[in-house]
Amino acid sequence: MSMNKEREITIAILSVSLITVMAGAIVAPAMASLSQFFSEQSASVIKLVVTLPALIVIPTAMATGRLADRLGRRKLLLIGLILYLFGGLGGAFASSFYVLLCFRAILGLSVGLVMPLSTGLVSDFFHGEEARQMMGWISAANHFGGMAAQVVSGALAVMSWRYSFGVYGIALVSLLFAAFWIPETHKQDQKEQTTHLPLETYCNAAFMLILMVVFYTVPLNISLLVENSGMGSATASGLACALATGAPFLVGIYFQSITKRLGSYAVFTALCVMGMGMFTVGEANNLVMIFAGAFLVGTGEGYLFPHIMNAVRATVPPKDSVRALAVMSSMLYLGQFLSPITIDALDALCFDPTTSQPFMVAWTLCAVAAAVSLGFTVKQKVRR
Repeated sequence: MSMNKEREITIAILSVSLITVMAGAIVAPAMASLSQFFSEQSASVIKLVVTLPALIVIPTAMATGRLADRLGRRKLLLIGLILYLFGGLGGAFASSFYVLLCFRAILGLSVGLVMPLSTGLVSDFFHGEEARQMMGWISAANHFGGMAAQVVSGALAVMSWRYSFGVYGIALVSLLFAAFWIPETHKQDQKEQTTHLPLETYCNAAFMLILMVVFYTVPLNISLLVENSGMGSATASGLACALATGAPFLVGIYFQSITKRLGSYAVFTALCVMGMGMFTVGEANNLVMIFAGAFLVGTGEGYLFPHIMNAVRATVPPKDSVRALAVMSSMLYLGQFLSPITIDALDALCFDPTTSQPFMVAWTLCAVAAAVSLGFTVKQKVRR
């Protein structure tokens, strides 16, 4: 493969990665505006605007591997991007809350197709250190796209919540890049597939689920915290969400360097940083603390996300990469969907039921995970 062709494929894959992981949360800065417009709906129901796409992703992603083998990865990717445009932009024209949810379901369907393909294509065109570096760049693109989209969405939501859905139009650029620069890979014979994915794939996918349950506490609650406490407007909420999704952009770029420097303590360090961020947001009484906490949360998640993605990819041969990453994608979005349910349930169980403490719940979970990670690392070193 020539250098120019490799560069084109890299750009195309990264452009698709810009619009995937934070697809549902792009309109998170408009949550307060949506709550006011659809005042007949409870806060938990309004959160479905962000979480419903994640629920629809789960069964779709699980079917993506087989669909890609039959239709071809490029063709299925293009279909997914077209659906993304329709489902994303359609929300701006919704005539009722339930019509809005229908468009969000279509968005989830599209992400379920696009997400496993955007990461699975790495194994088709890159290998070894190149593939690991691509995973870091993909994570950077995932979070940079979320950061930029949420800043713009927050600014547009000040005028109207409908304008915030216009951000999904960026998928048109990804569609053009994919159509012209990504070649078709071979369609795989069903007999070539392995019968079962290895246990490591499912373990890493479970870690991704837990990570998303904790991380999604920020986009789901930051808007309500900032605006209801009088600390700022939807624009400030968008900036806070952008910091949480923008910090991983920097971490993703230097993912390999960070891994080499921190070694076996990298995961423990990332969990500690993420927990510190959750604690800071939970105790915040001004925007500076909100922004600082959101940045720390994003820094920790920014390392853990590509670490898990690369671990999943490395557990299988290239021909099974889409299937393995489809499992990971399903758990990723299941975590996003379960986040408000899990965090709210733990909040009511462990804290004062008259007050909402979602960030304290998230901080506690990070602390427990960090302790487990440290214990596992020390045990491994002792064995060696």
